[in-house]
Amino acid sequence: MRQRKTTIQCALILIAMMTALFSACKLDARETANLPLNADNPPYLEDFVIGKRQQAIWLTLSVSNPFDKKLKGLILNGVTQKITLNTTTSEKKSYLFLVNSDRLMAENTISQSITYDNLKKVFVVAYEGRQPELTTTSYPQALAAVSTFADINLLELQHARPKTRYEVKVQAEIRKTRLPFHLEYLFFFLSAWDRKTQTYVLDIPDQFLPAAQQ
Repeated sequence: MRQRKTTIQCALILIAMMTALFSACKLDARETANLPLNADNPPYLEDFVIGKRQQAIWLTLSVSNPFDKKLKGLILNGVTQKITLNTTTSEKKSYLFLVNSDRLMAENTISQSITYDNLKKVFVVAYEGRQPELTTTSYPQALAAVSTFADINLLELQHARPKTRYEVKVQAEIRKTRLPFHLEYLFFFLSAWDRKTQTYVLDIPDQFLPAAQQ
């Protein structure tokens, strides 16, 4: 009887925790009006800008539609969500019989996170030490900040060679939700909330590379 009572108590505690986690955040009408309700389309990358400055090739881009409605609900309940961008720069080589042998030039893994403070009614966007945090009451502003990746160093020009093709692969991941006490292993269906973009392949323009010596 005691064991059954303990089991029932544990179940009730677990239900209460999940209810608190997924319950709707209480926002006033003005705040709710500022939250866009986009369709749950997959995330994708856009607004690519490749530039050259300070003897390096740089990339800026944005992640569109990173959070679906369920993840937005978690954000509004104070659960931090993170967007991670992975870039790989390779030197393309072709040998006899069209065998490719790419040389890795650079790799980057950059993460940015968004957290909603229910007490202060503000969103906090953190850049993992790359620049100061952004604090705002506007969800659209916070969303734009967390989904924009600027000044990603793709290639140092001192390592680049003229008349050589350099290729960049880019992908963004929205990491799995982490629940208290590792409950994600119990609620395995949360793994379906992992979101990632396709892998995009970009060519570094020839005009950004060193000129061949005469």
